[in-house]
Amino acid sequence: MAPAYKHGGHRIALGLQALGAGTSADTSELFVYDGEAASILGTYDASVEVIQSAVLAFDATVTGAATNYFSVVLAQYSSAGVLKNEVEYSFQSGVNATAFVSIDLSGPVAGGLTNPTGVPIQGDGWLIAEGDVFQVKRLSTGTGLASPGFGVTLKIGSYGS
Repeated sequence: MAPAYKHGGHRIALGLQALGAGTSADTSELFVYDGEAASILGTYDASVEVIQSAVLAFDATVTGAATNYFSVVLAQYSSAGVLKNEVEYSFQSGVNATAFVSIDLSGPVAGGLTNPTGVPIQGDGWLIAEGDVFQVKRLSTGTGLASPGFGVTLKIGSYGS
């Protein structure tokens, strides 16, 4: 059974500014999922939340390159810092992005989208546990390409009440 997305549900937005070419410019943004909620709030809702979908968008057009390109990586780490799930969208030759047009990172693995670790987002989603950390990063290959600013929006769904 797929998770339910409730009216008024929430999203997590992560993004990076435009970056110059090369690995020295690679950086990331992090989101910690309520790392201390249980210890601060005590009892909490028994529903289980999941990352139900993720979309990527750029503020300028991206043209892929054969050897020196960049990838956008979305990763989920446990509260112990262990990589649980990861998807990567690589802008290799023939893989392009149009400014302000979203790219579905939760769809089936194809084209520029790969799933190096864990499971793809599609279907049951990525189960979220307290203290999980989500990271969006740019990862250069070779000398890389300069990248425009971009954002990834994660939509949260839930199982249970």
